[in-house]
Amino acid sequence: MGYAIGYLLLPVFAYFIRDWRMLLVALSLPGFLYIPLWWGGWRRLRPLFELQPQRMASLLQMSYSRRMTVLS
Repeated sequence: MGYAIGYLLLPVFAYFIRDWRMLLVALSLPGFLYIPLWWGGWRRLRPLFELQPQRMASLLQMSYSRRMTVLS
């Protein structure tokens, strides 16, 4: 879904940013903003990987079950 939305927004950005080099920079900036987030994510997950596998699995399951609503 996100991929399709990106394709739909590309002509809008291209209309306002006529130079292809600046368009490339403008479209690449959001991706570069995720690099620190991705790097910092491993620091938060490292303690989970150091735990025993069963304990890690139960902690991940509890955290996902808190975030998601299961409809039955």
